[in-house]
Amino acid sequence: MNPRYLLCLGALLSLACGSTSADPIQAGTAGGAGAAGSAGSSGNGGSSGTGSGGTGGGGANGSGGAVSNPACNPVDAPASVVACNLPPDVAVVGAYQDSLYVVSTGRYLRVTLSDGKVSQLFKSTVSSSLTATQRALLTGFDSGAMYFSHYVDVAGGFSAGMLRTDGSTSHVVTDFGVQSGSVIALDATSAYFEVEQGLTAATGIGRVGRNGGLPKTLTTVGGSPLAVRQGYVFYRNGNKLVRRVSSSGGDSEIVVQLPEKAGNGVALDDSHLYWVEDGEFYGKHALRRTALTPPFTTELVANIDDQGGNFVSSLYLDGDNIYFSQYGGVQKLAKSGGTPESLNLWAGESPALAFDDQYVYVAYERGGDTSPIEGVIVRRPK
Repeated sequence: MNPRYLLCLGALLSLACGSTSADPIQAGTAGGAGAAGSAGSSGNGGSSGTGSGGTGGGGANGSGGAVSNPACNPVDAPASVVACNLPPDVAVVGAYQDSLYVVSTGRYLRVTLSDGKVSQLFKSTVSSSLTATQRALLTGFDSGAMYFSHYVDVAGGFSAGMLRTDGSTSHVVTDFGVQSGSVIALDATSAYFEVEQGLTAATGIGRVGRNGGLPKTLTTVGGSPLAVRQGYVFYRNGNKLVRRVSSSGGDSEIVVQLPEKAGNGVALDDSHLYWVEDGEFYGKHALRRTALTPPFTTELVANIDDQGGNFVSSLYLDGDNIYFSQYGGVQKLAKSGGTPESLNLWAGESPALAFDDQYVYVAYERGGDTSPIEGVIVRRPK
């Protein structure tokens, strides 16, 4: 389970729930090996519940399938295009085995890396103002399963709940108690969320089994979950205060009061909470980390050059490295400190990133003027 940087924590996810069988969105038929050529015809997605499926991305003629796809306009090496002709607003959620899990406007999708097939796992029937990146950063992900807050159809109307896609179908985890737009954090057995204010006794942090069951309120001091580490749920209580509460419930305690100039990006590994304090124009941004155990000491990891108004966003951790976005490009920095390395990977502002054992993935929109506007997914070695 990759630690995730969380964005737009107060956003509302105004969606409705339909039937959730997984219908493939045909990506077009791949041609023979070695014959780079034009994209194949786009297929129409099958229906999903009461909402019809969207249009699939064009398939490629030639070898390579979705990886280094010769039918897609290339990007600078060592990056390669995984998929193109996707909806313009698209973001990656996570990678697992041979698949990449992504979200677009109202849709949760799976891209099979070996053959480029795009399958629709769930489609909302109600529009939302959230961008794909906002949806991705609100979604809990582990081993090919995506968890997200959603309105669930119950007797007499709709209730705020949680859904899970497991790669082929979608299931209701709980049909009440989840704040719409809540970030979902996961451990091995449970999903954690912001409790819906007004539906239960008070707002707070809740827990429900990953396979369903009755939710439990852990604390009435609410906020947005960040991650579960060392038997505690770490969460943001307001914009600048990070707290923790036992995963079995009890009193919460303050981990760190972030300074006024701290950015929105935070990420956790097994021992520390990483965050950035914005510096001055053409100055230095301070990347710091706070221990997850008392006395919650904070130390400097590295100073990052501002380079003229280029603030740090989209903070991620993977193995021994820290990844972040600065001026639309992805940077890599060792947890031990040092100088950031540019990955020459364009990602736009505040992107969502995903990782597997070998690669870092990002999705963004490109095109316009003389070429079609499309969503693309690219990857490069970590």
